[in-house]
Amino acid sequence: MNEATISAPSDWRRHLPEAIRPYTEGAPIAAFFVGVSSGFPYAMIGATLTTRLAQDGIDKKSVTAFSLAFLVYNLKFLWAWIVDGVRIPVLGRLGQRVSWMLVAGVFVIAAVANLALVDPSASLLRTAYAAVLVGVAGATFDIVIDAYRIELLKPEQLGVGAGMSQYGWRIGSVAAGALALVLAARVGWEMAYLACAAFALPAMLTALIAGNRSVTGSLSRDEESEKRSVQSTAPSRNSSSARALSWSSSSSSCTRSVTRSVS
Repeated sequence: MNEATISAPSDWRRHLPEAIRPYTEGAPIAAFFVGVSSGFPYAMIGATLTTRLAQDGIDKKSVTAFSLAFLVYNLKFLWAWIVDGVRIPVLGRLGQRVSWMLVAGVFVIAAVANLALVDPSASLLRTAYAAVLVGVAGATFDIVIDAYRIELLKPEQLGVGAGMSQYGWRIGSVAAGALALVLAARVGWEMAYLACAAFALPAMLTALIAGNRSVTGSLSRDEESEKRSVQSTAPSRNSSSARALSWSSSSSSCTRSVTRSVS
């Protein structure tokens, strides 16, 4: 029996080619679904918004200026530490990543709904603020999704997981943009944007199903920190015990020497 036969999965995946099996594991599939949600906010302030502005008769200079909303994605490092370190009350019991995934998902849905309800022809400035808000929400969603994906995947799954996440991002971005254009032609831009807000749900549901722990059963970050703390204190404890034992032995030797001298 060769090694390939031993490592072959016992479920339906054993019928698949060996090169495809890694893409059917739980963690890479989860990375795909969170990638879908990561891509759609970008589409909402991209070609979809520029098309809407053009249809409302906004001049090209103003339409081009809305591309500045994408700069928010380059500044997300400024508040990434908040997502990584601040524990959310009540929801924090679900875990750091899951709780922030839910909050960021609701933030994105609210921001897209706000963009849906503004009228560019009535207030271009308000539309710009709404677009920037979607950018901030989408960038925050990206921070959570990236951290969750990295913690979800085993080291040997990082390559496959990154690929699946990129597939999800592309599909989510294209699907959201296409759906918005189709619905806008039939029911209007407001309903189109509100319908696309549902693209935030795959990441939220994936986080709830997979949980804060890695689906591969690895330790959470708090448990890993506790483990490292225990391991770092163990040598000092051992050295203290060794010093105490050495001092006790030296004291016993001195006592025996004094007793012999007196006798």
